[in-house]
Amino acid sequence: MEQNRPATAGNLKVSENVVSTIVKQVISDMDGVSGLTSPPVTAKEALLFSGVAKPVRITLNGDVAVINLGVVLKIGYQVKDLAEKIQDTIKEEVQNMTGITVSAVNIYIAGAVKDTAE
Repeated sequence: MEQNRPATAGNLKVSENVVSTIVKQVISDMDGVSGLTSPPVTAKEALLFSGVAKPVRITLNGDVAVINLGVVLKIGYQVKDLAEKIQDTIKEEVQNMTGITVSAVNIYIAGAVKDTAE
């Protein structure tokens, strides 16, 4: 069954940079996260991107995104719970703001640091 959709004036494309910016904003607003760092790269990625390490990598296939990111967490937070919260929040925000379906948010936890606010 087809869905009735209003006619549009043209195409809409959202760049990977926009998605990456949304992810970075979500991370900066989240308690328990110290910051971003580059997740491990495959040999293919290292060759394709000339060793440029990005903390957030987006793979867009049509209107579906896979998001890979590396994070450094603050000590004192439950890693599993915080990782799930990061995944859920990123997925929700990207989908709400862009209309792109997020099929996966893969997180590499690179380290943990003491919270300097203590």
